[in-house]
Amino acid sequence: MKEALGIYGCKYIFNLGSGRPIVLLHGYSFTYRVWHEIGLLDRLVSEDISFIAPDMPYGRENSCKNKISSSDENINILRRIIQENFGDEIPVLVGASLGGYICLRYGMRYDVYGMVLIAPVWSTRGDIIDVYREKSIPILLIYGDRDSIVGMDEMTRFKDEVSSTELKIYRGAKHPAYLDYPNDFIEDIINFYRVRLGLRY
Repeated sequence: MKEALGIYGCKYIFNLGSGRPIVLLHGYSFTYRVWHEIGLLDRLVSEDISFIAPDMPYGRENSCKNKISSSDENINILRRIIQENFGDEIPVLVGASLGGYICLRYGMRYDVYGMVLIAPVWSTRGDIIDVYREKSIPILLIYGDRDSIVGMDEMTRFKDEVSSTELKIYRGAKHPAYLDYPNDFIEDIINFYRVRLGLRY
C-alpha cells in the first residue's frame, strides 16, 4: 500500500494486488484517508486485492490544487484515474454520499463490474433509475436508519425499481454509516466482492 500524487495534485492511496480492482470514493465532508482510518484498506491489502482510494476535488477538505464541484468533470477525473492505474480493467466501485452519486453517474457512461454505495445522494434524480433498471449491475446499498441527509424512501425506491440492488440497513447509524459499523461494513464489502460478484483473489 502506497501513497502518491495524481491529477490536479490530488493524493491517493493504492495497492497493486490481484483480482479485479476496487475504486473507493469518499463523501463531500471526508477525504481519501477515511477508508484507511476505518481499517478497510488494511483488510484489502491482507486479501491482496488491488484498489485505489483517491482524494477527489469535490471534497470539502481535499488535498487537490483546486476544488471542482462539476459532476461531469469529477466523472472525467475518475475515468482518468481508473485508466491510468488499471487500464481497461472493469472496476468495482465503492462510493459514499456524493461519492456514491459520482459512481452512479460514472456507471451510466462506462462499464462497472459492481457497486457498493453508502447512502448515495440524488440516486433517484433524472434518468438514473431508468438506466440502471436496464443495466443489471450488481449493487449493494448501505443505509443508516438515522440518516438525516438521504431519505429511506429514496433507498427503498431505488431497490424496488432496480432489481439488481440489495439494500442493507445499519440500525442506529447516521449518514456515514460505515463510521458507526466499520467492521460490518468491511465484511459487507468483502462478502459482496467474493460472493455476490463471485470474484476470487
